[in-house]
Amino acid sequence: MKRHTIPMLLVVVTTTLAACMQKPQQAPPAPEEKPDPLAALQLDTLDEDSLDLKYATEMLRPGTAAPEFALPTLTGDTLRLSDFGGKWLVLDFWASWCPDCRQDVPNIQRLYETYHDRGIAFAAISFDTDREAWKKAVEQYAIPYPQASELRKFHDTEIAAAYGVKWIPSLYLISPDGRVALGTVLSSRMERALEKVAKPKPSEKPFDPRDYEIDEDGALRPRLPR
Repeated sequence: MKRHTIPMLLVVVTTTLAACMQKPQQAPPAPEEKPDPLAALQLDTLDEDSLDLKYATEMLRPGTAAPEFALPTLTGDTLRLSDFGGKWLVLDFWASWCPDCRQDVPNIQRLYETYHDRGIAFAAISFDTDREAWKKAVEQYAIPYPQASELRKFHDTEIAAAYGVKWIPSLYLISPDGRVALGTVLSSRMERALEKVAKPKPSEKPFDPRDYEIDEDGALRPRLPR
């Protein structure tokens, strides 16, 4: 029995040393947290006489998941919220019969011209019931972004109920991850929000000396095409 004691001890010691020499297993790295797109959007404080305090009280709050929808467009396609996944989206609720909406159309078009090349998508939900009147207004104002409608009375539409729209024009800003960032009846407030989340303006063309020449007075001037 004693002859086996030393070899057994050697086996135990060797096994113990090998275990101690093994590198401790490292825990897998924690997944990188993605920045919250709403964090950059510090909403401005509303004045006491702000129209949002009167007409936007039932609109969805920031951070709420925007309800999905699928509505027919003027061109016969289907407009879905999910079509704009990964992008900031302005949803414009309006109607051709609404005087305030018609008055605000130039403002929304200006926002489109300013921001659609800076990562902001635009789409409109119309509360028209007359397809031809709706189409005529879109053509009259040359509205370039997609238009969709249930062609039902404003307060009978499912999308008005889903988005808490009780007044038009109303605007929503939807974040790239599909949450409400802003609900407002003021295009001026929407503009301030867009300026915070839009991509930077395209930089001007960098200076290239080949585009310039020295005139007879020794001044630098743009080279004229030959």
